[in-house]
Amino acid sequence: DHRALLDAVHALRGAGYTRLDAITPYEVEEIEHALDVPRSRIPFFAGGVSAICGALALLLLWWTNAYDYRIDVGGRPYFSFWTDLPITYETMILTCGISAFFAFFAVSGFPRLHHPWFEIEGTQDGFWIAVDAADPAYDVRLLDQLREIGALQVETWEGHVR
Repeated sequence: DHRALLDAVHALRGAGYTRLDAITPYEVEEIEHALDVPRSRIPFFAGGVSAICGALALLLLWWTNAYDYRIDVGGRPYFSFWTDLPITYETMILTCGISAFFAFFAVSGFPRLHHPWFEIEGTQDGFWIAVDAADPAYDVRLLDQLREIGALQVETWEGHVR
């Protein structure tokens, strides 16, 4: 169950392993904290892109209205921040959403139609931990450690131990 998975993750983290991953058949809220998954930087990226594009939109509005193509309409000023604010705001919202969408796919490696984990029987309805062989604490005794923790099945695959 998910409690045994969390205990195993804590035991492996206590043994010094840092490059861990887990598969669960349903959402386990505590697993991200147990795996020490860092917060995503996508919101900061999307916010930065949004601010830059908003500033560029405001610059474009100023350039076209106050400098390049001046039209006097009823004695109004050529450029007014308050009249151009809605267009700038909508530009920021649009670019924030689009940049976050593409950043998510770039960071997560999607779309991945196949993963070697899917070839192992039981990954759809079981709890699994993967340890990357590039982990600095990786040791050949890991298989024995996993069995001591309570693993029912241990497999190795292209640099990963499951």
